Amino acid sequence: MKHIVHFLFLVILSTSFGQELEHVIVKDKETGLVLSDVHVEFKDKSTSKIIVSNSDVNGLVKTTLPINRKFVVTTELIGYDPIMFDYITSSKSILPIEVKIRKTSPYIMVRLDNVLYEYDKHNLSAAGKTQLTILYKFLKENPKFLVEINSHTDARGREEYNMNLSAQRSLSCFNYLRGKNLKTARMVMNNYGETQLLNECGDNVDCPDDLHQINRRTDFVLMFPKD
Repeated sequence: MKHIVHFLFLVILSTSFGQELEHVIVKDKETGLVLSDVHVEFKDKSTSKIIVSNSDVNGLVKTTLPINRKFVVTTELIGYDPIMFDYITSSKSILPIEVKIRKTSPYIMVRLDNVLYEYDKHNLSAAGKTQLTILYKFLKENPKFLVEINSHTDARGREEYNMNLSAQRSLSCFNYLRGKNLKTARMVMNNYGETQLLNECGDNVDCPDDLHQINRRTDFVLMFPKD
């Protein structure tokens, strides 16, 4: 029996209003190729009104959204896991957010939110430990699975420093799982520093901390080893 539980991604963005804009570009997570005909719904949190659009041949999702509103956005394409994320519009124009969706796995999956961190910190929060406990229980019940621990920072600070900080965040997760007697051979750590931001808050961009925090994260990939 196949069990598929989808990952939830939180992305907070800003856009402008008054014309049709390219809000999202959808790509295959493994290949990086753009995906057309992805069904995308923008649900207004205040009115529950749903605005629907499909990605074009270039993977772009174009629509007109009112400013200063909060939306829940979902993507759907046959053969791929759907993604859900929050989207906040403002009067500031930005480039479309890149959304990568993963082909539906034939194997068991586990639902996890990203583990987030305070600025310049690598220690785990209570919420982070809860997510890791969920992951541990899944791995204990499914001993053939391996897990990638992928850690990131926001763009503030020097690149070398941020790479080291992401390594400390990976190690915090690694040590927490090892403390629960998960075998170290089942864990792979990858450290990306500020190279894989989830929003527009790059170098020299003025962003509030709640947007920076989205990038201060550890995410996880479950791997079923090939024979």
